[in-house]
Amino acid sequence: IIVWYPNCPNYEKKGLSSVIKTAQRIIKCPLPSLDEIYTKSCLRTFTKINSDTSHLARHFFQYLPNGVRLRSYVGKERFMRSYFPDCTRLVNERSKR
Repeated sequence: IIVWYPNCPNYEKKGLSSVIKTAQRIIKCPLPSLDEIYTKSCLRTFTKINSDTSHLARHFFQYLPNGVRLRSYVGKERFMRSYFPDCTRLVNERSKR
């Protein structure tokens, strides 16, 4: 889900959410939304990458001098549609709370 969800068009997200709603009705149990699943897996992956000092992608997650928020990246369009800028945004939103 980390790979394809950020680039998924809204009409596909709506279709997937309707599948989740149908599954909820069938099993009569609440299920997490796609946004919740994506956020949870992004934060879990960020924690794993950030805790591993030898991970090759660790340099994408640099803290600002205050040590609270992560540095935002500006790059080519292909990089900006990847996992790293989106994960940085999610982690920074979490640090505001």
